[in-house]
Amino acid sequence: MPDCVDRLEVATYVIPTQSPESDGTFEWDKTTMVLVRASLDEVTGLGYTYADRATGVFIEEHLRPRAVGADAMQPQLTWEAMRCAIPVAPSTCAMPGKA
Repeated sequence: MPDCVDRLEVATYVIPTQSPESDGTFEWDKTTMVLVRASLDEVTGLGYTYADRATGVFIEEHLRPRAVGADAMQPQLTWEAMRCAIPVAPSTCAMPGKA
């Protein structure tokens, strides 16, 4: 029996900036971070990205069902299952992140 992911927790944090920031095309006063913890027993992996709250909702509703129960030692298979859950071109859901 493979070691399977038994929990996937998603949290969204809104972090205010000290002052308004800009990249020359847009101005903002807060940054949103989506943090994901995937766990197997007492071992937890952590990943995050800077994205809108909707990204966290998407992970919870569409990707979590494909990750929980997946073989933790076969991440490429889990990635493929999650990629197939995206109803549009996968690149539209790609964004920079850290894992």
